[in-house]
Amino acid sequence: MADANHQNNNAMDQLGMLRGILLQPTIDKIENDLQRVRETIAQHKEAADNQLDSSNTHFSDALDSLEKRLSAQLQANHEELMAEIRKLQHAKLDRMLLGQMLMDVGNKISE
Repeated sequence: MADANHQNNNAMDQLGMLRGILLQPTIDKIENDLQRVRETIAQHKEAADNQLDSSNTHFSDALDSLEKRLSAQLQANHEELMAEIRKLQHAKLDRMLLGQMLMDVGNKISE
């Protein structure tokens, strides 16, 4: 019985060796292919990360530039509006002074 177990184990060992001999090239090829796929994925991930960083920097710079332009435009609009308000207030004062002068002239004439 021990001899039968030994022969069975020996046959299994030989079968394992034969399987290894027959399948090892295929297994090696698959492992190499998987390694190339992993490397390609890593390269693409790195490229995508770099492109994302570049895009983020570009968008951030564009946003900063837009914010500065909008702020400058708002300031210019505010200054223009304030200048127009001053003109209107000055014109109002001129009319009031003219009205006052006309009243004074009218009063002098009526005296």
